[in-house]
Amino acid sequence: MGHWPRLWSALYRSFPEIALLGPRHGFTELAPRAVGFALYRRVIEIHDGLLLLRPHLRGPSPTGPDSAATARAASILAALDRATASPPAPDLACPPPLLGDGAAIGTDAEAAQLAVVSRAFAQLTGSGPRTASV
Repeated sequence: MGHWPRLWSALYRSFPEIALLGPRHGFTELAPRAVGFALYRRVIEIHDGLLLLRPHLRGPSPTGPDSAATARAASILAALDRATASPPAPDLACPPPLLGDGAAIGTDAEAAQLAVVSRAFAQLTGSGPRTASV
């Protein structure tokens, strides 16, 4: 979960309606048996945020597994910048907000793909000025 908060927070700032519980209800406040529910909620909330971000997304051009995650993270970052700059124009040909190759089935597989993209997103937003050109 180490890198998830940055991606979730960025999506939440743009789309607060994605959260069942606000940012004050973090994983550290949950009973051990509720961690599975919290993971499930974060996966769903991030996917919901990506769906809302969809009109602003542009398709990444990955060339390998690491660059795919970085390209997706850069695409999300740039789309967040575009979302705050202007409202979306209706676009029925929006790219799908896939985090992986679309083969993942189930929360665990989606969470694993999301972890890779979240780590890349955290690296892109971690230090220095934000630059997103995707």
